[in-house]
Amino acid sequence: MPGGPFTIYPLAGALLAVGAGVGPAVAFVTSWTLIGLNRAIIWEAPFLGVDFVTTRMLVSLPLPIVAGLLAHWLARVIPGGPR
Repeated sequence: MPGGPFTIYPLAGALLAVGAGVGPAVAFVTSWTLIGLNRAIIWEAPFLGVDFVTTRMLVSLPLPIVAGLLAHWLARVIPGGPR
């Protein structure tokens, strides 16, 4: 998702406001942070090389899913937290 933090965080807040779970919202923000294609193409590939960017992307792919599942679990375990 292109855009800076002034776009992503309000969008994640709007998703929460219309009924999305905490897990998907955390996965959305985490994936935007870790797998930013604009940043990878413009900054990382020219300076660090395509091999590094490819490896970083592959390592980063499962992390948003894990973060979303962990946030979903924590939201259910912590009393009084968002559901």
